[in-house]
Parts: sequence; structure tokens; C-alpha cells
Amino acid sequence: MFELIEDTFVVTNNAGDKIFADIRYPASKNNLPLVILLHGFLAWKDWGFFPYAAGRLAAAGAVVINISNSHCGVPAGADDFLEPEKFADYTISGEITDTIAVINAFGNGEIISDIDDIWSGEIYLAGHSRGGSVALLTAAADKRISKVSSWSGIDRFVRYPRRQIEQFLQIGYFEFEYTRMGRMLRINRRYLDDYENNKEKYAPNKCVLQLDIPILFVHGKQDITVRYKESEGLYKLVINKESKLHLVENTGHTFGITHPFKQTTETFEEVLNTTISFFNL
Repeated sequence: MFELIEDTFVVTNNAGDKIFADIRYPASKNNLPLVILLHGFLAWKDWGFFPYAAGRLAAAGAVVINISNSHCGVPAGADDFLEPEKFADYTISGEITDTIAVINAFGNGEIISDIDDIWSGEIYLAGHSRGGSVALLTAAADKRISKVSSWSGIDRFVRYPRRQIEQFLQIGYFEFEYTRMGRMLRINRRYLDDYENNKEKYAPNKCVLQLDIPILFVHGKQDITVRYKESEGLYKLVINKESKLHLVENTGHTFGITHPFKQTTETFEEVLNTTISFFNL
């Protein structure tokens, strides 16, 4: 096991929003690819498996950045949605913008000054759930990205029944209970408007038809939050022949990991090992 250098940093996007992130990489290796981890809905950089996954990928041979989206609603060091107004204003466009802002900051040497001694120039994205499909959209928007790994990814970004969408449009927000903390959270109409304004561009099934890079889809076969058929359907549409679909038996949406993180699982190790192999780390 290599000694890992670990640090935290903040990137400010063009709108002035702060993106909190961690970076990890082996102290004694160079010519490493950059891997950026993207969380999904109701998650942040320190949720559950993300810090552990970042450490495993870094130890395998990568510079790994684990980010909290600027509108995730969980400030640095917190373990709850202490900024619900930010969470409510989340958009798909904002998450893509945040990811590209981090890539730019890294590439400009703002995060690691001796970047040329460490980085190979390759950029990979790995995202969970909604983050997996945001990774696809980001790769379509930024041609510097050369591989994507989607864990439990979604095939559509608007997942509400018609009745809820009508209510969403009428009152200007959608409210739901966050059961872990027993509190209500909102998603503002801004999310729907952003999606409607970019409907063609933000359709994962259309995105993969144009994305000629290797894509790995990993999904638990017992996932009841996002059915594995969603990843399976996207995989059938990919055009790059190096793309892969890996279905994990006897596991669900988070591969047996809960928050706070207690320990890894055999199925999550399968996810990580499959991703490490796909990224050639």
C-alpha cells in the first residue's frame, strides 16, 4: 500500500458558489490519471462509501477528487442538510458546471502546483446514482474526459408521476420527507425548468448515442431504488466497443453500504475492483 497524500480544497464556480472537495493521490507515484467522484441525490462527498472509495482508487494509482456539489445542501464538515435552500435550488446544469470548474482548477495547477510531475493528462469520472448520469452528460460537454464509470445510474432525470409534476408546476416546488433526519426538503421548480430547457441534451439515452468513449455501467441486480434495467438499457445504446456492463448479484442501490460508513462489503469491493480494472489503474 502506497502512502497517500490527502488534502481538502475549495473551488468557486462562475456563479460564485463554493464546491468543497477532497484530493488523494499516492506520494511516490507519477503519471497518474485524474478520477473525479460524483455523488447522487441526498448525498455529498463524505456520504457513506465515498471517502473509502476515493482512498481505494487513489491507492490503486490515481489522483482522486471527491466533490460536494455546490448545491448539495450539506456544508463542509456537516452530516446533515443544513443549507436546505441551496439543496432546493439544485439543477443538472449546475452539477455539470461544478464538475467542469473542478477540472479546470486542477488543470490550471490551482489544486496541485506540481501537476506536470503527477498527472498523466487523462480524466475519468465515476458517479453514483444521479451522479453516474451527470458524469455521462459532463463527458458529452467536456471532451477532455476519456472514461466514465456509472454506479447504479439513472436513465432519466425527471422521475415524478404526472400528478406530482403538475403540483410541482402549480406551487413552484416539490416537497418530500428526508426520513434519515425526519425533516422535509424541497426541490424548486428551477430544477424542472432547467431540465425542460435542455431536454434533448439531458437525456442519458441520447447522450450515450453520441459519446464515443469507454463507459462502464455497474448496477446491483436487487436495486429497488433504480432498477438495473436502466443501466442495462443505456449499455445497449453505447457506441464505443470498449464499454462494459457489470451486474452485481445480491445487492441493492448502495451495494450494502449505509451512512455513516461502518465497513466495506463484498459487493462494493466488486464495484471498486471492476472500476479499477476498467480504468487500468
